[in-house]
Amino acid sequence: MRYILALLFGFATLIFATPPAFSDQCSSCEQKSHTKDIGKCAVCSGMTLSGNFQLCMTCSQKRDECEWCRTSLKTLKSEMSVEAIDETRDGAYESGPWEYRFRITLNGTKSQGQRGALFYRNQRVPEPDGVNDHYQTPWGKLYWVGDPLVLFGGHGWLSRPVAYKPDGIWLPEPAPSKMTVFAKVLIDGPDSDEKGPTCEPWILEEEKRMGTTSLHVERDWFPLNWESVSLHDTKMYGRATVRLQRTPADLPFKVHVWNFQEAGQTVDLSRQREATSLIKHTVSSGIADLNLFLALKVDLEYGNEMTALELGPESDGKSVEVQNVQLVIVTLPGDIDTGLQWSILSIEGSGVKPGGAIEVSAFSPEKGKAGVFEIPLLVMEAARSKVDLEYRRPWQKDEPAEKTFSVTLDIRDTPIAELMFKSFEKGIDLGPKAACNHEYENFSDHEVLRSGRWETCIYATCKHCGKVQHQYSH
Repeated sequence: MRYILALLFGFATLIFATPPAFSDQCSSCEQKSHTKDIGKCAVCSGMTLSGNFQLCMTCSQKRDECEWCRTSLKTLKSEMSVEAIDETRDGAYESGPWEYRFRITLNGTKSQGQRGALFYRNQRVPEPDGVNDHYQTPWGKLYWVGDPLVLFGGHGWLSRPVAYKPDGIWLPEPAPSKMTVFAKVLIDGPDSDEKGPTCEPWILEEEKRMGTTSLHVERDWFPLNWESVSLHDTKMYGRATVRLQRTPADLPFKVHVWNFQEAGQTVDLSRQREATSLIKHTVSSGIADLNLFLALKVDLEYGNEMTALELGPESDGKSVEVQNVQLVIVTLPGDIDTGLQWSILSIEGSGVKPGGAIEVSAFSPEKGKAGVFEIPLLVMEAARSKVDLEYRRPWQKDEPAEKTFSVTLDIRDTPIAELMFKSFEKGIDLGPKAACNHEYENFSDHEVLRSGRWETCIYATCKHCGKVQHQYSH
């Protein structure tokens, strides 16, 4: 019986699946139905958005070919016109996989500002690490100018960089890298300044089931990862955060939502595209309560995925070889209810540095039951680093630590520079440019970190086969 149901489900998926809004297809293939599974690219063996597709998005764009039938799209693209961005009024612009939304806030007042939002294939591009980092878009370079707390001035992505800040780096075009969970924060109240009422049909249906029909968007879709993200933080209601717990690939996603030093709730989502859930979470300071609603959906994240090596208590006192990863995460048991916390005592050597906030997971409502502390270390260069951790109460610095942990990391490579090229097809040589008969165009340059120092990488693309060549200079 289970086998028959599986066949019926697969047949229904094949018949009723609709083309994704973000696929690069010819006009004929856009009218076809496709399966919602993941296939293998005929060129680079990468991941396609459907088992029916012959090309992944990256190869489809480079070759100007339909993802499904590989028909040339050059004629179609040559007929497309790109509307210039008008920064004197609100506007929305689309070209190929890119979308840009520009808005003037508090127009005509002393607090007038500008806000630009950049999307790639219907997903908001991730915020880069530095101000003035930029994408090359159909409208020219768009710079990340930050998101300051003040109302006036620039926010988000704008066509002009911040003049008093250093030049940013060029960001490679986002490419699908992994399946993850996206979240949208909703609030039962007045219209927010960001997006207004929610409109996704499945969210509207869940609203009715939960007995509310007036939810508005507090924060639009954003990807979750293992680092905590603040949902709300005020003196009136307190603080609430959300994170995606790290689980094996054969188990469901686990989304953990909690208030400060409370167990919170964990939601399981299957690792299938379009899996969804809407949950209610109450932020409480003990003085007042605020009801937040968190919409969750599983989808592909466009961007560069960071690989990690996880170490546990068994690595204490040992030397560990580290290769082909960007993060080392030390996972140690601990009980935050006692006030004891794991922290970094010292790092000797230049191989790694602290990689962000120390996370605590595996909460339990039972007092005294241990949780898990996750200490991230960012890989910097090929070198040896000795990392010492201690388990103590932060306010008892004069007392001896309850526990200690020490590990020596032997970094064998420098993967941070390679991380910038994840969107390119596999097998690209990042070494010096070799002599060949290709016709190269679209020369550009950007800064990358190689062997612990920043270098200029000049690259060009062959207009015939899409091959990329790189050359570095100090």
